Amino acid sequence: MMKSRNCLDLQLKSFPRHDSFLAALVSVFLLLLFPCPMVHGQGKEYNRNSAISRVLVKGARDVLLLGYEDASRQLLEEALSFLPADSDANYLAALLDYKDGKAPYIIKDRLEKALINRNFQFYTLNEAKSLYASILAKSGSAKEALRQLTDLPNTPEKFYTEALARLALADFTAAEKLVKESVKLFPWDGRAIVAFFSYADTKYSEKLAPAAFDALPALREHYPELLVLLADYANSDEETRWLLREYRAMGYSSPLATELALKYGLVPEKRAADELFASKYIPTRKALERVFQLLSSDESRQYFTERFRGYSGYLFDGLGPDGRPALISLYDNGKLVSWLMDTFTDGKPDRELLFSSGLPDTFVHHSALSSLKLKFGNWPYIEKAVFYEENSYREYFFAPNKLYYRPVAFVSLDHSSEGPFVIEAAEALLSEKMAAMNAYRVQEGKTNDRTEIVLLDDGMPLSSVWKKNSGSSGLSFYNDEAIKIDYIDNDGDGRHESRRFWAISADNRLAEQYTELDEDGDGIYEYRETAGELKIKSWDYDADGLMDMILAEYPDGKKSYRFFYDNAKIIEAVFFKDKLLEVSENGISMPLFEDLNRNIVWIGAPIAGLAGFEPGTRYGIYNGMAYRLFFIDGTCYAQLVD
Repeated sequence: MMKSRNCLDLQLKSFPRHDSFLAALVSVFLLLLFPCPMVHGQGKEYNRNSAISRVLVKGARDVLLLGYEDASRQLLEEALSFLPADSDANYLAALLDYKDGKAPYIIKDRLEKALINRNFQFYTLNEAKSLYASILAKSGSAKEALRQLTDLPNTPEKFYTEALARLALADFTAAEKLVKESVKLFPWDGRAIVAFFSYADTKYSEKLAPAAFDALPALREHYPELLVLLADYANSDEETRWLLREYRAMGYSSPLATELALKYGLVPEKRAADELFASKYIPTRKALERVFQLLSSDESRQYFTERFRGYSGYLFDGLGPDGRPALISLYDNGKLVSWLMDTFTDGKPDRELLFSSGLPDTFVHHSALSSLKLKFGNWPYIEKAVFYEENSYREYFFAPNKLYYRPVAFVSLDHSSEGPFVIEAAEALLSEKMAAMNAYRVQEGKTNDRTEIVLLDDGMPLSSVWKKNSGSSGLSFYNDEAIKIDYIDNDGDGRHESRRFWAISADNRLAEQYTELDEDGDGIYEYRETAGELKIKSWDYDADGLMDMILAEYPDGKKSYRFFYDNAKIIEAVFFKDKLLEVSENGISMPLFEDLNRNIVWIGAPIAGLAGFEPGTRYGIYNGMAYRLFFIDGTCYAQLVD
């Protein structure tokens, strides 16, 4: 007799020597040699890759049905390398990841790729939407999960997923109605009822209890946890004890079972403490607190505390409807090792805290667009804080015992200061403004560009040192929070050959004023260039500290060149779109003569018979007459010199 097996329940086997796997490889080989013909509207390469992917996915499905999970994964990886958006490959890969308990965000990413194209051939759109809705309901997106479920047919999976979503939204009335209908339609599936009694408020659980007890005979074998979940709602204490005894006799254990066994007198107090810390299950904070409250003597409480001090393992808190914890603490002999908060239980913690000798050492907070990392010195004082954004970071440094901050609170069950402790989130996240106000230094950097170290005084910048990946570096000095001047080493040779000046603009923004350049290192800045729409460039050719030429570039494209001579003569030339419009001397307009044969434009009277000039020549004498040359935008301009 042949029995069918669910693909999620197949055991791992070695790599198969099977016709299906070999057929898949042979088919791919043939497709590589003989590509399929091009379909209208699609490229030849896409059709080829699509056909190869289809063969590989079919092979992955076939070998998975035979129990070869590793081989199936390898074929899926190959399929996705040819066609990353293949819906069947992404869905089956997501299904395997789900079976292996991988983080929901990984599964969610695969399913979203599957649902974008919806080019299913071996599976259906509804199968993918059902799994996608289940992942959403378990990872903080309950409303979107309900939207995905809208058009799906009624199945046990749909009822369970919708119940999870309703519970997550605290819509207990709707969840109760769903559970009743689920039990009626699918009496063998107890997932929805288990989720309800694990999470719903007591008053709603009390209303549903009669229906749950009616369903219990059909569910107790496959869902033994119901025995414990319903124990508190039994008609009598004796019936409660029978339910708990049955659960324990079946060899099962849980934090709630231990708590109720103590509450109803099935185990002594020390036995309850032993069970909690025996590592047969992961205890919950709720169970620890309730068991401790049930202890009747100082001796029992002392015993409980000693067992906790010797405990090594995890502690869960903030369990959701599906039993996934939002808060996880790790202990080593009663001392905290780590704590994390996964608010959406999607496998991507938004807060993490590492401990050293039982005290916080490093705290990390993640969000969609940024993250924060704190390094503690003498707890609870911060030694260093780093604010990360997509392509940049700012790292603040603090003096010892300067900035006090507690991201978590230590809670002792017996209210002592010695512990052991459980952890809960405390203060709001540290703001960058608070960090800047207390830091003495900040280092800023961009992932692909610049790093800067800024010295601070009560949050106010004093000076900074910065460096770019291109090799340039510099020093910056501040006044009233704003940069006043930068000294810049442009080529990384250790010399600051330029400086840049800043000021506050009329609209109260920091704006660059001008930049100066000392090319030869003599301390005299031979070149200056202003910022803004009107750009003014100045040159000191003879290094006497006085500008010899000034170029003004206007927004409309006009350019004005002004040349300064030792005899106080000032020549100004005005261009528009590279055409010389006017030349003046000390404000008096001068005639222009264009020598087309020699490609020279004379300002004033020309020198007859003068040949062309070599580029770079500035002065010359011809037939006893001195002249001066200017080369502007490729054109040579000449003028007699008195």
